[in-house]
Amino acid sequence: MEDSKLSRRQFLGGAAAVVGAAVLPAITSVAPAAATPTGTFATAATQLTPWIPLNPKAAARQGLEIYRGKHPGQGG
Repeated sequence: MEDSKLSRRQFLGGAAAVVGAAVLPAITSVAPAAATPTGTFATAATQLTPWIPLNPKAAARQGLEIYRGKHPGQGG
């Protein structure tokens, strides 16, 4: 009689599989994937902050200095 009963681990594993199978269609059909953006992100921060182009040489120099500070003696 004891052999026919489910263990707690078997019950929880089966219950998790049933719940996962029931939720999977809802997760996968929420929205189709889009390769290109379909909208814009118009927030107050992007409207008020102008685009500032970066200097690539200055950014590289700052990155090298940060690297040297974290890894002294590694050269560069």
